[in-house]
Amino acid sequence: ASSISSNSRTRSRTRPPDFWIFDYQAVVGLRNTSGRVEQTVFYWSDPRMKLPGFRLIPAGADIGKRSDAVFKYRPIVFQSNPQFMANFRLISPDEQDIRTIFKPDLIAYLEKLKDICVEGFGNELFMYRYKTLVHEKSFNRFFQNAKSIFQLFLQNSMTSDTDKTGLSSNA
Repeated sequence: ASSISSNSRTRSRTRPPDFWIFDYQAVVGLRNTSGRVEQTVFYWSDPRMKLPGFRLIPAGADIGKRSDAVFKYRPIVFQSNPQFMANFRLISPDEQDIRTIFKPDLIAYLEKLKDICVEGFGNELFMYRYKTLVHEKSFNRFFQNAKSIFQLFLQNSMTSDTDKTGLSSNA
């Protein structure tokens, strides 16, 4: 990233986050129990974002159970947020970092959505509704929700004031 010096402050220019929307289609399952999954996926990537690996899915959803063990994902429980826990299953191999990212503002926003799936790792974030294509009439609402979720994850994952503002405090 380039930087511009001005008096005692340095302002860094960062490229905007990468954003992609795609409709995903796959055959999942075993030979006799396979099915087709179609869903719209919103993908965000930002080099400033630092996320532990995690998966947030609606409670009762049957997504990725086999891969959870491979990635050593374990359930994370928020005792102080029973409604959040009733609506979602949150798994990760890194409970401490997850608790740092899933702050009250993010949890409150997600509680309102109930059927959203969010997966992240490093600087990447995926959002979708399981087995659901987002159609034109609901696209703008889903896009605004996805954008808000991305902004909350970005804000909650950054650690220093420089990261959050783009300004360093070299006085």
